Amino acid sequence: MGFKILILLLVLSIGIFLRFYHLNDIPPGLNPDEASHGYNAYSILQTGKDRYGQTLPLAFRSLGTYLLPMYTYFSVIPVAFFGPTVFSIRLISVFSSILLIILSLLIAFQIKKITFSGQTLVVFLISISPWAVYFGRGGHEISLSLTLFILNVFLFIKSLSNPKLIILVFLVGGLSGYTYHTERYLGLIFFPLLIWVFKNRFLRYKKYLLIGIVLFIISQLPQLTFIQSEAFTRRIEQVNYLNENDYNEHGSNFKYIIFGRALYILREFSSHYLEYFSPRSLFFDPDPQEARSMPNLSIFYAWMVVPLWLGIKFLLKNQSDPIFKILLLLLIVSPIPAALTKDPFYSLRALPLFWVLTLIISLGTSELLERIPLRLIQIILIMIIPITSLVILYNSYFILLKYERGGNYGYEYQKLVSELKQYPDKKIVIDSSRIAPSHIWVPFYGKIDPKKYQLQTSKEIKNNYYNNISLDMETKLDNLEIRPIIWDREIYEDKILVGDELAISYDQVLEHNLKFLFEIKGLDGKIKLIAYTTNPEEKCESVFKRGLRHPKCEAFYIML
Repeated sequence: MGFKILILLLVLSIGIFLRFYHLNDIPPGLNPDEASHGYNAYSILQTGKDRYGQTLPLAFRSLGTYLLPMYTYFSVIPVAFFGPTVFSIRLISVFSSILLIILSLLIAFQIKKITFSGQTLVVFLISISPWAVYFGRGGHEISLSLTLFILNVFLFIKSLSNPKLIILVFLVGGLSGYTYHTERYLGLIFFPLLIWVFKNRFLRYKKYLLIGIVLFIISQLPQLTFIQSEAFTRRIEQVNYLNENDYNEHGSNFKYIIFGRALYILREFSSHYLEYFSPRSLFFDPDPQEARSMPNLSIFYAWMVVPLWLGIKFLLKNQSDPIFKILLLLLIVSPIPAALTKDPFYSLRALPLFWVLTLIISLGTSELLERIPLRLIQIILIMIIPITSLVILYNSYFILLKYERGGNYGYEYQKLVSELKQYPDKKIVIDSSRIAPSHIWVPFYGKIDPKKYQLQTSKEIKNNYYNNISLDMETKLDNLEIRPIIWDREIYEDKILVGDELAISYDQVLEHNLKFLFEIKGLDGKIKLIAYTTNPEEKCESVFKRGLRHPKCEAFYIML
């Protein structure tokens, strides 16, 4: 027994190492949602309000949508210890991911037909699977949300022998409604179905069911205060294809047949649902969106195709076992929320599916090893496959990611903030016409006092916080202004202008007599941002030489 525990701890330590290794600089910075969680956590810690001055909000306004609040509030704890750093914002996600590995092992312990090697494989594959490492290191709510969901699966399994625990299932399910949208809606589908499947066990304990339902309703009461607001409905409206506008735009020939809209929805749902089981999407191609994927690596490793097939066969063969029945139901139901959205494949919304697939792959891998008659071949595979997988993961995530995906994490703004500290008395305009997240990257990386951010909040936002989804077009913080450059105004004032090569073109540099100050390169070596100083005197002089006058140049004309 001691040897087995040692093996499990060793494998778990691999998962812990992969989640903490270079956590502060890989990925190189924070994506917009991470930065939003981070700066709001910093603001809550400092002022009890979010960055817009809303006291303890139940949904956080952010870049045209709203983020559910639990991850932000949990992040206040590491921010209090480590400050608003990349490390502190990712810490809750990392701890959640490690807890997910432990919960997966505890669930494996409940499966009577799984061997010790299968239990070890569960820990190992949850530790090293690309999806688990990638999302487990990101400072956003999905890792926390998934862990709470799997905690609920574990509690439900335990409730089959201890019915009182069904109360906790409802309570944790209620709290999950404040983490991420996918698990919120999946829970409303999955757990009622589970209770129905095992109704003969639970109908004898109606009291516990009733208490659980009451606690769940109580936990949702705060959300009812803004259920009809944009904060509650905005994200759903953004991503679903069930509304009439989407049908009118994409329904094509369905518009001319009876029940056309229903058939259109059925087509969209079935095609999206099946895409989440596509070997191409799961094993060979990265997620279509760069911000959700690693270079050259899919959700799972390609070698896992055969173990998945064997695992599904094993699952179906033993489906009479209560735990296998739960896993099979989760396998069928988990893609539903993601399949109801417009994106054909959106990995962020399918983590419960990837989790159950990993467990099935673990079962299949154990089956595969047991079918190999020669012990030597077993040992060779046990050595080669993990080492190969870790090499592939290291190359894709710890080497290529920072060079090929750095722009998704505001790396250049992290460098920019550091560079601009040299000009505390200079007025600076950072162009945001094409890069909206600069509104959150600059204050986070600059550790701007949240009180100063709150002061520039408009009355429209303050008076209608949960219904204001407009993007921030202008943010003023000390000597910094983050907004589109207004050329007719800026060039006649002494300022620093910062933007990319499209925001400030070479022709504009020549036309407006701008002077190069510095440039910021990405990790890929390409220029991402360029800073110029304006030259009002030369600009006014060039205008004067053309026989023109400009109101901003009156002081110059007086000197002449």
